[in-house]
Amino acid sequence: MSFLTTLENRLPWLAFPSLLRGFAIIHFVMVLLLMARPDLGIAMAFDWPKIMGGEFWRILSFLFLVDVPHPESVAGFRMLPVLFAFFALLIAFMFNDTLETTWGVWRTSLYFYLVILGQIVANCLLALMGARVELVGGYYLYLAAFFAFATLFPKHTFLLMLIIPVQVWVLAAIAAFFLLAKAAGQPSFFLYLGLTFAPFLAWAIPQWRRAGVQRSSVAKRRVAFESKKKAGQQGSFHLCKVCQATENSHPDRDFRVTAEGDEICSACLDQD
Repeated sequence: MSFLTTLENRLPWLAFPSLLRGFAIIHFVMVLLLMARPDLGIAMAFDWPKIMGGEFWRILSFLFLVDVPHPESVAGFRMLPVLFAFFALLIAFMFNDTLETTWGVWRTSLYFYLVILGQIVANCLLALMGARVELVGGYYLYLAAFFAFATLFPKHTFLLMLIIPVQVWVLAAIAAFFLLAKAAGQPSFFLYLGLTFAPFLAWAIPQWRRAGVQRSSVAKRRVAFESKKKAGQQGSFHLCKVCQATENSHPDRDFRVTAEGDEICSACLDQD
């Protein structure tokens, strides 16, 4: 039994269904409020001197803020920020539901808890160091969900500007580039990025390694298969590790690659 499974059994109350959905709804409401009362953001932003002065809500309230341009500054389109916020709401719902279906509610909740904790700890450390803090933290929860979604389903396609199809891994790579570019001009931001996205990296790096091993294994088998084919030998591309079945001996079976890079046929998979 894995550590996370043990933790889930001991702390089931940590599960918070639709956590990202809740944040998205709050952010949408905040966009409407900030358009009417821009000064509200000043009262919620992360401000270390004011936190030390007793305004402790700022430790959390900055997470509910998103940058909203003044309506009159958006080329005269007063409702444009609301439109963008609405699309962000729909996308956040999709990310939430997909992650909860893939990971389960408990692990998805834990992931977001750790991202939030990372943001808070990072801002506190930056403030103690006298470095620049992130006044607004709402975006980073979405980015953490976005990167996880892009890792799980890299070939999922979004319609950019509703007409240009772009695979999600490309958008994630662009977002990561801009984050790193910001950190290059503001080195202290690396600390914020590191602590905020530590949960993502702790999960994603092993995923990338396993995917690399699987691609390498498939490539080697393909080369060996093509070599045998050119030599006129009867070769097989798939080989079940359990029963030694191949696509030639059992053409009715499907074959799956395990996390270790081995193959197992559908019959043996059903028995497990």
